[in-house]
Amino acid sequence: MKIIPYEEKYLNSWLRCRLLSGYGTAEQYNGLKTTKDSYPENPTIDLICVNDQDEVVGLQQTVLDTPANKETMYQGLSQQGAYFMENYVHPDYQRQGIATALFQQTCQLAKDAGVSWLEIWTCGDEAANHFYQKAGAQPIYHYWQVQGYSNPWPQNQCQYDENGFLREVLREGQHFPYLQEITNYQVYREEDLQALEVVKQNKVTCYLLKLAENASSI
Repeated sequence: MKIIPYEEKYLNSWLRCRLLSGYGTAEQYNGLKTTKDSYPENPTIDLICVNDQDEVVGLQQTVLDTPANKETMYQGLSQQGAYFMENYVHPDYQRQGIATALFQQTCQLAKDAGVSWLEIWTCGDEAANHFYQKAGAQPIYHYWQVQGYSNPWPQNQCQYDENGFLREVLREGQHFPYLQEITNYQVYREEDLQALEVVKQNKVTCYLLKLAENASSI
């Protein structure tokens, strides 16, 4: 296996690896990606790991900030930053050091390009959290992605026609314009989770990894 820069000829293989890597993870909350993002206004570090059959088994994509177009959200450092977007390994090739090799090579290329820090986001994946914490990244922000209902859950009465199809929703005996189903929420304080009937939740964490000793606050 070898790590090389991404080329367009690998697109289908890249998408297959990305899709399989995200399946069964917290990322499914947002829907699995079926396209590859492009950033024509920003330089990128776009690496892949290919096996002996020239198939993509690992991928990494990082977008560098520019004075004209900042992709990172963090505003606390004055030096150039970069948004560490993708770091995925095909399920059949995990635990073989591929993610670490991609990450280390990305960090070196970012430093060579003058990047002083990386912004990294995780979505409820403990393995990913451990990986970045072990690399020295510090958590600086978090919120919760929640699937659920408002609390208390309103009691609806559903009226069906002779064919069994839902025709009207009543609430307290009065016509109600819609039937509320599971809704997606973003919650920013842990104590506010009690305001919802939570079906599923993922804690989204933003990490900051300093690549240069001179990375200082604004």
